[in-house]
Amino acid sequence: MHISLNLSFNKIKSISFLRNLNNLTSLDLSFNQISDISCLSRLEKLKSLNLSVNQVREVPRWLAEGQLSVEVGRSLASFSCINLHLNPIEEPPLGIVHQGNTAILNYYDQLAAQGQDYLYEAKMLIVGEGEAGKTTLAHKISEPNCPLPHVDDRTRGISIGTYTFPCRQKGNGQTETPTFRLNLWDFGGQEIDRATHRFFLSKRSLYVLVADNRKDDTDFNYWLNIIELFAADSPLIIVLNEKGEVPRHLNRADLLSRYPDSIKEIVAVNFKTAEEPDPAKAQERLKGIHSLIRSIEHCAENLPHIGEPVPARWVDVRAAIEQDDRNYIYREQFDELCHRQGITHQPDIDTLLGYFHDLGILLHFADRPLLRDRVILKPVWATNAVYRLFDDDGIKAKAGRFSRQDCAALWSDPHYRPMHDVLIELMKNFRLVYEIDHTGNLVAPQLLPPNTPAYPWDAAHNSHMQFRYDAFMPKGIFWQLAVALYRYIPNHDWVWRNGMVIQRGNTWAEVKEDLNLRRISLRFRGPSIAEFRAVIIDELDRISQSYHHLRYDKMIPCQCSECRDSPDPHFFKYSFLKKRQEAGRKFTADCELSDQEIPISILLDGFDVRAILDRVPDKKGPEPTPPKSFDQRPTRAALLKFLVALPDPQFKQVLFCIDPPAGLMSLGDQATRAVELLTWLEGPTGKGYPALLEVLADLDIAFP
Repeated sequence: MHISLNLSFNKIKSISFLRNLNNLTSLDLSFNQISDISCLSRLEKLKSLNLSVNQVREVPRWLAEGQLSVEVGRSLASFSCINLHLNPIEEPPLGIVHQGNTAILNYYDQLAAQGQDYLYEAKMLIVGEGEAGKTTLAHKISEPNCPLPHVDDRTRGISIGTYTFPCRQKGNGQTETPTFRLNLWDFGGQEIDRATHRFFLSKRSLYVLVADNRKDDTDFNYWLNIIELFAADSPLIIVLNEKGEVPRHLNRADLLSRYPDSIKEIVAVNFKTAEEPDPAKAQERLKGIHSLIRSIEHCAENLPHIGEPVPARWVDVRAAIEQDDRNYIYREQFDELCHRQGITHQPDIDTLLGYFHDLGILLHFADRPLLRDRVILKPVWATNAVYRLFDDDGIKAKAGRFSRQDCAALWSDPHYRPMHDVLIELMKNFRLVYEIDHTGNLVAPQLLPPNTPAYPWDAAHNSHMQFRYDAFMPKGIFWQLAVALYRYIPNHDWVWRNGMVIQRGNTWAEVKEDLNLRRISLRFRGPSIAEFRAVIIDELDRISQSYHHLRYDKMIPCQCSECRDSPDPHFFKYSFLKKRQEAGRKFTADCELSDQEIPISILLDGFDVRAILDRVPDKKGPEPTPPKSFDQRPTRAALLKFLVALPDPQFKQVLFCIDPPAGLMSLGDQATRAVELLTWLEGPTGKGYPALLEVLADLDIAFP
């Protein structure tokens, strides 16, 4: 029996009256003011609990011990989970809660076994236009009276420095004043740098936007929107750099009213101190710089995660990482590093590793076959390798199409040479590039020419759809989509900077982005439009929802006699149609062009993405294919022939991902090693053929 109760949007603070409703199976408490959820521990029949947008600060152990998964991501799904989206969670640290129930329980186990300590560390990201004074600020924080950097010393990519200062105690009972470590991320301001900002702008950080008063070229709308999308409610300080003593006329009241929770201060400073011949002026400017530094320290100390208790030995691991001068290590070496600090339980190490990745202390991508075996201890080492590539004039001249050999030439330094494949996988993971059919040819959509190529298209009987973004549409949504759906591109000449033509079976889709109109337009033709559309919508939703507070509408075309085959039909908001359908009071919608009433069921037909994807057998492949039966399993002979024929780099990738036991593989030729691999897979300790097929699928290597 299903018994549900919806108490959302009621300004409820106490829920003690619920403690005896033991038969509830679904409970919606979203959009209230609840902080104490202890009474819910008695409601053991709950199959769905929505606590999104409340004041819950602690995720207690009992909440993670149940069968429902704890969710804090962007999804507002209220079924089969405990939804804690948009709560000020402090314990466990939010980065742990993001990892799920197992990580939450591991955290409490480690806290009980090790005691607790505190990590006083945060990121400060310095952003703004090129030559605005970002690098100058990074230098002045540590040395307020240092000389101005030379004009040629502009930051290419990212420069990371460290600033330490005594931190106030944050209610944790410590008797000694801890040292606060502030990692200063100085971002390049060039246009191509912006394309990759989205991978390093993170929540729970301090942001400083530097504007050059002389140029009056800072696009405050762009920067404030982009910071809000990536940084959630992170604090922001705006620094008006008075170069040449030029005052800036800025509508401070307007900015503060638009972003009241984010902007903490708007500060005007003049960084010219050591070069100033007038001692009084120099001293006055130094006072302004010191005042800015105090504001930065105050904002950093008050970030929500500062002072969060963590298992005591995690602090020791952090110290060991700081002292390690290697750019990257293998996962086994990271495990050994943890073992030396007394952390030996593998799930505990996994939880710690995920938390450090979330804080930006290191990089580790556990779900990527070619990345999960490496732990990047110095994120700037990897990110600047990417920036070096995208900032290279030779790569730019190739207009978005280059090769692995081009990458190797640019990454010829000894500290990059062994990691070319990993760095390329890192770019794929960041959705910066895709590779054409394992040829070694790479495509970076953001570098492609803007001109639309010629391609055949039958405009008859097309189906349309649009994604319309509200006040702001960040760059990069289409580029990410192109990388995510590259397997559907039949002709790579039909991809350009803001559009592509893709194919799934006999169904075609045209995707175009218009940043001026803040719109992505989709046009379809073929027999399986609903399935292909669902795949694209799912990916566009996933990308768009990765931006915090990005508002957009999915627009559904009208199906009246006038609009059905029109290249410019009337569009309805999907949310409007869905709301009207669920209300059940009116079952039609009026077309604004023809004034005809159209049944909502017809308008929404084919747009139930989740239901459609559930019946699509293979979302990854070019066309749905039925699963192979037991009798259709690949034979040893077929697999052996296939492995022997693989190019050497792909065969090595397969070995890397399938991970046979050490010492199993000889130094013989590829045929010999293929036989050894299959013999092990078939044996009592092997993983079986399905594991091999799964690896091939993960690597997008098609087995016939």
